[in-house]
Amino acid sequence: SLLFVYSSFFFFKQKTAYEIYQCDWSSDVCSSDLIGAQRIDSTGNALWGPDGHMVWKQPGFWHTAAYHARIVDDGAGGAYVITSGGLRTYGQHLNSSGSETWAANGIVLQATDTATWAVDTEPEICRDGGGGLFLVQTRNHVYAQHVDINGSLLFGSAGIIAASVSGTTEYFSGASIDEDGFGGAVVGWHRWDNGAESVGGLRFDGFGTVLWNDKQLFDAPGGDEIQAVQVVGDDVGGAQYVWKRHVPDPPRKDDVYALGVNAQGLPPEPVLYGLVPDAAQPGDVIPALLFGDYLDDTYGYELRHNPGTVPFTGLTAFNPGLVGGWFDFSGAATGAWDLYATLGGSDRATLADAFGVGLPPSCPDDEWLAPRTTAANFGSRRKMAFDSGGNSYFSFTASSSSRQCSNVPNV
Repeated sequence: SLLFVYSSFFFFKQKTAYEIYQCDWSSDVCSSDLIGAQRIDSTGNALWGPDGHMVWKQPGFWHTAAYHARIVDDGAGGAYVITSGGLRTYGQHLNSSGSETWAANGIVLQATDTATWAVDTEPEICRDGGGGLFLVQTRNHVYAQHVDINGSLLFGSAGIIAASVSGTTEYFSGASIDEDGFGGAVVGWHRWDNGAESVGGLRFDGFGTVLWNDKQLFDAPGGDEIQAVQVVGDDVGGAQYVWKRHVPDPPRKDDVYALGVNAQGLPPEPVLYGLVPDAAQPGDVIPALLFGDYLDDTYGYELRHNPGTVPFTGLTAFNPGLVGGWFDFSGAATGAWDLYATLGGSDRATLADAFGVGLPPSCPDDEWLAPRTTAANFGSRRKMAFDSGGNSYFSFTASSSSRQCSNVPNV
């Protein structure tokens, strides 16, 4: 069986290339080579020799129950390889030529030799976005480690405990990890608590600070099982989680669930930052760009100015921070308009005074629209925008009833 990692790397054990299996220590099948790695280019050529590079081998490396292996690219043509067993987790770095850059037989990524967590758990790794890697393992705790390209353990020799359970009836398993886009990582896992099962997650930064911890993302109904939890970072601090819910009793079935969270570990809500252009003349039909976070075409967007509403039509979601569309200001009243994001008839985000509808002013752009009346009242400048024909439009919020520019329409 093949294990693709970033479409470039494969793992294999023993002498059967590209195959992963558990060594049987009662036979001689694991008496020589143990774990190897191979790099394949886009045309299928093996770049690290016909047999790849053997990372851990016998004799010289006694690694009982070395059944788990993972690989991730380093962003520069090389790779990080890890394995676990015998109460330890080991790692090695291979450069783009497939040569080892760390000590022979690798380094111990977790130095704990007491049976607290490294035994019978499966570590998972991901890139850190800066040439290193993150590692996570689960059992009674969620342990994490950060390793740079030189093999330095940035979270200390024992790593950090990112989440814990109490008592002997709870444990974590099935960890998944991905980079968060800001030099940290997001993590997901399956949690078992005296028969009750759930999906949890957390996020930590590159210095080992847990940013949000042990989020209970989904509770399975009694008797149902959680399997195959996976997490993918969204590159802006949030993540998408997916898992399988197995219903063992009739009607026996499997359901797949997905859930997204924002950078705070909460269900993402849209955030509105502004529009370009931010002003127009009554009767204009104009294209516009809407800026924000967690935006897409499942939301509706509109401008409101009591009692009118102008919808944002012809939506194109370019990315989670940019949506394009059109406004039709036929019959629109002059004044400041508020921007709304809606979903299912409810308002999900608001940006006050996001847009101005007015007539071309004759006063200079830097003219004060209100005088300084007190130390706390500095007046207000108009907001200017220009269309493709060079016409200017504006909106403002006056801080005084008097205005210095008598030619400015009262909008």
